[in-house]
Amino acid sequence: MKKNNVLEPVEEEEEEHNIYQDLPPTLNRKSRPEDVKAWLQYKGFSKITVRCLGVLSGSLLLGMTRDEIKTVCPEEGGRVFFQLQAVKSSLALASENYGH
Repeated sequence: MKKNNVLEPVEEEEEEHNIYQDLPPTLNRKSRPEDVKAWLQYKGFSKITVRCLGVLSGSLLLGMTRDEIKTVCPEEGGRVFFQLQAVKSSLALASENYGH
């Protein structure tokens, strides 16, 4: 006779929920600080960069100039700015495609 495990349904629900956690984090102007932090970590930035910039909203981070980013993160500021340019380009393309 099979014993029922009361935790089984909860584990199944967690597995279904984890499907979304497998998607890479995205960054846009509506991103919250925790989203920005996840995006920076996913892109492989150092802990100090994640700590310095991961407190900002997507709108604030995307609005920063290269010099502002380099002031906050001298080591990786240029690379962060380069990654943000790619995000800005894709956001611009998306808005053109949707006619916004």
